[in-house]
Amino acid sequence: MEHRLHGLAPVGLTAWLHFASARRDPYAPHAVPVLDDDVRGWLATDADLPLRDGHPDDYGRYVDRLVTWGRPFGRTPVQVESSVRTLVAAAGTGSGS
Repeated sequence: MEHRLHGLAPVGLTAWLHFASARRDPYAPHAVPVLDDDVRGWLATDADLPLRDGHPDDYGRYVDRLVTWGRPFGRTPVQVESSVRTLVAAAGTGSGS
């Protein structure tokens, strides 16, 4: 069965989820990460994790990967997402480049 979210762009939805879940601490363990095109592109190219827009199962795989990467270092998913964004910016491959 295909699971798609209709009517809201994925980055808008994940940004909303992040702000709603952060509860005054954007890097807290309960805060969910944002997934945008820059992060999605880096994950597909550099982490062998292709993700599709609007697929909740793919977003779940993304969060699981961030948890896996962050756990040994005591980092939350949003902290790991922030590190990925730093890598994207350093590589000059993001949309803001």
